Amino acid sequence: MSSIEMAVRNARAIETLLVERLGANGKGLHEKLNSVERQLPPHIVKTARWIATLRNSAVHQHDFEISNPDDFMNAAARVLAHLESMPKTAGAAAAAQAAESSRSGSMSGGLRLETVRASRPQPGAHQGGSAPAAVPARTARRRRQPEARSSGQGWWLAFVLVAGGLLVAALFKSGALRSIVSG
Repeated sequence: MSSIEMAVRNARAIETLLVERLGANGKGLHEKLNSVERQLPPHIVKTARWIATLRNSAVHQHDFEISNPDDFMNAAARVLAHLESMPKTAGAAAAAQAAESSRSGSMSGGLRLETVRASRPQPGAHQGGSAPAAVPARTARRRRQPEARSSGQGWWLAFVLVAGGLLVAALFKSGALRSIVSG
């Protein structure tokens, strides 16, 4: 299995379980983790974020290879096992049903989207509490920059600031601002 396939399949399985078990929402694994991270132990969140980062690197960087595939698979198995052991929350059932109905029959670029079911960790697999230290140096140092959200968050602040600036300029030009300030 290639690094891209390994990373994408595991990240997709984790995303699916986050939605089904915890009602996570967001565009990708990082955003889904943001929405439910308070419900998970820190070591699971850290490992899942490491998996998401490697997935993004595998997909977007030319010739990227996961340096230690065994560590990656063991880390993914730990996260998947933890998520599978969690009961579904009340909101998760509705979120999972909505996600399933949107997935059924959906097409993306001519490819049918499929759900990958998580598998149980193999006996004797490493059960440590944090992500393996075999993260490539270029991945470990890079911080993901916050992306502009298209959901409308913050547009109103920009609007208010621009409108306020225009109002002050108009008042100043008309002389009304001088009379307000001078009393």
